[in-house]
Amino acid sequence: AVYRPSPDGGSSENLLLLFHGLGDSCEPYVKFADAMALPRTATLCVQAPLSLGHFGLPGGMWFNAFDGEGNLLPPAGEETVRGLVRCRAAVHELLGNLLAKCGWALDRIHLFGFSQGGTVALDAGLSFAATRAAERGVKSVVSVSGPLATEALGPQDRNDTCRTAVLITRGTRDESVSEESIQRSCEFLRRHLPGTTVASQAFARGHSMVGSESEQRAIMEHFSRHLHLGMGRTLEAMAARGELVEVSGGSGEGKGGRP
Repeated sequence: AVYRPSPDGGSSENLLLLFHGLGDSCEPYVKFADAMALPRTATLCVQAPLSLGHFGLPGGMWFNAFDGEGNLLPPAGEETVRGLVRCRAAVHELLGNLLAKCGWALDRIHLFGFSQGGTVALDAGLSFAATRAAERGVKSVVSVSGPLATEALGPQDRNDTCRTAVLITRGTRDESVSEESIQRSCEFLRRHLPGTTVASQAFARGHSMVGSESEQRAIMEHFSRHLHLGMGRTLEAMAARGELVEVSGGSGEGKGGRP
């Protein structure tokens, strides 16, 4: 994992955890997080625990995605679900350590993931609230082309206390993630975690990480509503009160690495 303190030199009021996609590593996401440069926000880019070297492929995976012959496992299959549940336990342990040993508050923690990493972020972030009786859940989760694996969530993971804000984005030309799977994810969350705020948006791309200016803007607007900047402020609230001054110019927008 790679940790970065808040890029603006101020105190780190928020923590953003980033989960890369299948076959990738955390390094491109360090660059992506640096490019976003979220104010008062430290970042922790996490490396998937399983290697793809056995299949002659680079990078890692969060849970097994292939059978013994190298074919992709069905997303709702038993082996996939078992692997996701094991991964969930590891992410829950990480979140627990961030709270107990590092002093973070759960409502200052945000999760971001792409593809398989997005599925992990949604699953672990939303189920963690059910393990802590009085908790409202992590502050927000952003999943890029990663649907929720509803088959992995049981009655014990459903609760009315979770107040996590969720944004799921997808590509209109994505052949790996269907519009139906995203709609099913949103409907599941609204039905079984009614306290969550759920939004989904589609952008003109295939199965790839954030690239277009419009998708970057949607994600930045999400964080503007939910990052804590001290004294109960968010970027959105500060803008509404005229406390922000827009600065034009610069060298252009940063791009995230290809997952």
